[in-house]
Amino acid sequence: MNLRLENHDSLDFESVNVFLIAHRQTLCVFVSLVVGCLLASMQSAPEPVAHWLIRESRYQDGQIVAARGPNLMVSGFPAVRTLDGVEGYQIKDEEECFIYPWDDRSKWAAMPKSEFTISVEFAVEDDQGTHGLAACIFQPSEGLGGWRVLIKNGKPEFTVAKPGLGSAVVAGADVLTPGKRHRLDASYDGGLIKLYVDGKMQGSAEAKFGDLIYNGRAGICFADWWEGPRSFRFKGMLFSAALFDKGITPEQVSSALQSSKVSPMPGEEGGKLGISIDPFFQYPTTSEATVVWETSRIASTVVRFGLSARSAKEMKGEDSKIHTVRMSDLKPATTYFVQVESTVEGQTVTSEWQSFRTASLPGTGVKIAIVGDTQDHPETNTIVAQRIFEERPDSLMIVGDLVGMGWKKEQWVHDFFASMRPLLSHVPLLPVIGNHDRNARIYYDLMAVPQPEYCYSYKTGDVEFFAIDTNRSVQPGSVQYKWLESALKASTAKWKIAAHHHPPYSSDTDDFGDSATGPTTDGEIGLRSLSGLYDRYQVDLCFTGHIHSYERTYPLKGGKVVGEGEGTVYVVVGGGGGGLEKAKATRSVFSRVVRSAHHFGMIWADSNRLELRAYDDRGLLFDTYEMKK
Repeated sequence: MNLRLENHDSLDFESVNVFLIAHRQTLCVFVSLVVGCLLASMQSAPEPVAHWLIRESRYQDGQIVAARGPNLMVSGFPAVRTLDGVEGYQIKDEEECFIYPWDDRSKWAAMPKSEFTISVEFAVEDDQGTHGLAACIFQPSEGLGGWRVLIKNGKPEFTVAKPGLGSAVVAGADVLTPGKRHRLDASYDGGLIKLYVDGKMQGSAEAKFGDLIYNGRAGICFADWWEGPRSFRFKGMLFSAALFDKGITPEQVSSALQSSKVSPMPGEEGGKLGISIDPFFQYPTTSEATVVWETSRIASTVVRFGLSARSAKEMKGEDSKIHTVRMSDLKPATTYFVQVESTVEGQTVTSEWQSFRTASLPGTGVKIAIVGDTQDHPETNTIVAQRIFEERPDSLMIVGDLVGMGWKKEQWVHDFFASMRPLLSHVPLLPVIGNHDRNARIYYDLMAVPQPEYCYSYKTGDVEFFAIDTNRSVQPGSVQYKWLESALKASTAKWKIAAHHHPPYSSDTDDFGDSATGPTTDGEIGLRSLSGLYDRYQVDLCFTGHIHSYERTYPLKGGKVVGEGEGTVYVVVGGGGGGLEKAKATRSVFSRVVRSAHHFGMIWADSNRLELRAYDDRGLLFDTYEMKK
């Protein structure tokens, strides 16, 4: 629109009036646009408190490095996928999710309380069941507060709760399209909650709660949400998420994310090359074994191994930070010497020569150390590990809780691996995952056992171990239950030994009670479905941790004490480092030996005889048990 006034002295106001009337609609649109722009500039969206691009290019050392704000810990090993050309992670497994963990409570004061907006870009796999998309809440039935976003039968649902005031819920009206990328925005402004999907309002509800209360028991979690024993597992893909400290609209969310600067990934260019985790060995069979080590930078991979340094052959692997090389064409029950070397930009680091022993054929005696709950106590780990090494076992099994918080890379580097030398320089590791290991991806990055890694079997001599993850379901019909039954049924080993973190039988007071007013469960009752399998397939021993003490039961079958050789003996060996716990004052009917001390177990086995010995951290023998066949 052009309005030209050439002669101010002879302005024809009537003509101007006619012109304005004729172009009234155009002027209104123009004024509205100007006002809208001014209002938008006055009400611009805040910077996000946190912004996460959930993709492999942002992964480093067990974390999704945030574009802004705190990093997310990665639980499990979600697969990298693309949808419509956009990279994300596909969530399928029951333990896969992304978490800002609850242990760092000092930062909870900065969590948005008076108002917030959570935005998540995702694709749901199907429109059945309940999916936990995002949450920062823990058991509202206990009166605890926070928020959560669920997908119920394809429809989104947003809940905000505060102790004493209850909860407010908005249920979405539209069913999400499976396999399609959606963006959900949920906001709270202190008095009202709103829910949007792809910019469309799904609903709102009154929520006059004022400041929310976060108790620090649950972190921000994407792709899962749990309430006590229930877990609402997400199935689908995650692409990105953002958190704001204001209740804002989808337009403001889009504007803020478009203008938000993405922080660069921590660089390593020009840094000094070093070995951050010394080489250690895993899963030695009669013909193969794996060596793993970590360098401070992405570097080349070379392994030299042989019956001596002079006869060693060289094997190359892929460039990486965590190096995993499977050595093959080995001989059974034989000592091999190994050296690793990595190079980048003219810098080379070379390890000392280390050694390990391969697994034995049936008919050959074997010696295996077993312990649990090393956790984040390196001063104790060092002592126990030295005592184990003095016994010179063929391999070492740790029945869970290798570290105190599996999401923390520094605990793996300093608390665990640094404290377990020289033991892990010569004795291969057989890991079992525990609850403190948090199903962290860094666990799977570092451990090298058969897929899916959380359950596997291992044979040496006349012994076969069956390792399972009791953080996951082991009930009849579950994936692990079916796997375990099949593996036990197929086993021809003389000695069958189960290994998992949580104990079906325990006299511990801290976890299982010894109060006149509270229940005493004498172990994880829900795990006794496994005992039925052990009875049926004649499992000789079941080693567990979780309880930081030692306990050996009588042989048990059908939950009752039976004669020697007629049932399974359950042994808790959780004395690797965690704070000690005690058995209740009155003896449980199944209990044979209890001891509160840091300790480890040692198994000797051949084709006719198996002996278990338990030593404390001073190296003193305090329990022995013998079985013959």
